[in-house]
Amino acid sequence: PPPPPPPVNAAPTAQATATPAAPQEGQPFVLDASASTDPEGAALTYTWSQLSGPPVTLATPNQAVLQVTAAEVTEDTEAVFRVSVSDGDLSSIEDVSVTFENIAQTPAFATPLSLVALASFEDRPIGLMQFFSFPVLITEAEPGGEQRIVAVDFRVSNDTLDVTLAPLLSDTFPAPSAISFVNGRWGTQFSGLAIAQEERGEVQVYVEGTNNSRPLTFAQNFTVDAPCAVEINSSEFSFPHIVIGQRNTGFTVYLSFAMQPMELFQVVANGQSLCGLIVPEVPIGGSFHFSSPEGYVLRTILAFNSNTNNLEVYSGNQGFDSLSDPNAYSLSQMSPVALNSTTPLRLVKAKTFSTGRGPQVLALLLTDDQHEGTHRLVLAGFDENRNIVQRTYSWPIGIPSDVIMDDLDQNWVPEIVVISETSPQAIVFGPAGFLPGSFQLPPEAPSFLEIGLGARAARQSLSNWFSASSLVIAYPDKKEVRLYQPQSE
Repeated sequence: PPPPPPPVNAAPTAQATATPAAPQEGQPFVLDASASTDPEGAALTYTWSQLSGPPVTLATPNQAVLQVTAAEVTEDTEAVFRVSVSDGDLSSIEDVSVTFENIAQTPAFATPLSLVALASFEDRPIGLMQFFSFPVLITEAEPGGEQRIVAVDFRVSNDTLDVTLAPLLSDTFPAPSAISFVNGRWGTQFSGLAIAQEERGEVQVYVEGTNNSRPLTFAQNFTVDAPCAVEINSSEFSFPHIVIGQRNTGFTVYLSFAMQPMELFQVVANGQSLCGLIVPEVPIGGSFHFSSPEGYVLRTILAFNSNTNNLEVYSGNQGFDSLSDPNAYSLSQMSPVALNSTTPLRLVKAKTFSTGRGPQVLALLLTDDQHEGTHRLVLAGFDENRNIVQRTYSWPIGIPSDVIMDDLDQNWVPEIVVISETSPQAIVFGPAGFLPGSFQLPPEAPSFLEIGLGARAARQSLSNWFSASSLVIAYPDKKEVRLYQPQSE
C-alpha cells in the first residue's frame, strides 16, 4: 500500500496580553505572547510591531515577552501592538491594545508655566545649582558615569536656549554624595565649593583664584570615613568652619583661624548616619539672624539621622575655652520625624534653603522608590529659641529627585517645588512665607505643575539672566535643559 500522506501542518495560535493594560505614562508594562501554541509542538518565533499610537521603543521585538515603557502623553491615548507567531512555515497574528494614561493630578498650580526655550547636549545633564553669580551644570556621559561640573551661560534666541559651557573644575568625579558651596571666606578667597566622595572617604575643596578665575583651584582635602553631607559656613559670629556628616560614623568639624587652612577641631563618633545637616542662622518665621551671645564661637548644628529617622541638635559650648574642649559639641535635642510610613524610606536628597540672610531650612526628600508609593518631604529648622520646628509633606505619584525653593508666580513669596523623574508634574507646596526674607512652613496640601516626563533637577528662577523670572530644568534621558516662564495673561 502507498505510504500515508504526510501530516498537514497547522498554523500556530497566537495569544498576546498586556500587563497592565493601562499603564501610566513613563511607566513599564509587559507585552506577553508566551501563551501562544503550535498544534505540532514546533518551536515558535515571535515578531512584535506597533500598529498605532504614540511610538515606543521595542528593544527586543523577537522575544516572546517584552518590557516596554509607556509613551509620554497629554491625554489618555490608545496604542495597538501586534505579534506574529511562526512555526517556520505558517504564522498567525494577534493584536493587543494598551491605553497610555496621562498623569494629571489636581489641583493644578495656579500659575502654569510655558516652555520658552530648550538646549540639547551631547552628555546627560543631571544637576543644576547656583554658584554665586552664575549657574552650574553637572553632566555625565553615561548613566552612573564620571561627572563633570561646568559653569554655564544661558542666552535665549527665539525658542532656542543658547548655552556656553566653561569647566568649573578641570577634573571629572564619580557621583558625589554631596556638594556644598563656600558661604563666605575660605582663606584669602571668598567663594568655592566642596565635593564629598563617600566611597573614597574624601572631601575636596576648590576655590576661585585671583580675579574670580576659573577653573577653580584645589584648596584643601579632608580624609574622613564615609562623608555623606557637607556644610561650610563663615559667619560674622564664628570662625569659618566645615561640618562633615558621615554615614554610620557621626560628624567631623574643622575650623579655620586667622584665614589659615582648616584644622581638625572635633570628631563626634556616635556611629550614626548624619547625611543631612544645616547650621541655621535664621529662625523659621523670622527674617533676622539669631542673636549671638558674647564670645559665640561654635554654631549649633541641626542634623537628620537616617538610621533612626530623628532630627538631632548638636550644640557647641560657647566662649573661646570651647576651642580646647574635647567635648565641645553635645546632643541637646532630638525629635522623631513624622514619616508615617510602614516601609523603610530612602533619603534621596538633603538641601539647605536660604532666604538671603543665611541658611534657614533643611529640606529632606525620602521615598520607597515606588512610582505610586510613599514619598515624603520634610522641612526643618529652628524657632527663635533654637527649638526644632518641622513639618512633613506627602504626595501619591512620582519618585522625587530634587527639591527647590522658588517664587513660581512672582509674588515675592516662594513655594517649595519637588521634581520627580517618573511624573510629568512637579509637586508644589506653598506659599512658604508672607514677607520677603521670612520663611514660613507652607500648607501641607500640594498642587501640581506640568513640566514633562524625565525631569531630574531644577534651578530656581534666574531673573538676572532673562527678561522674566525663569525656571531651568534638566532632563538626562532627553539630554535637554528646558527654560520655563510663567504664562502671560
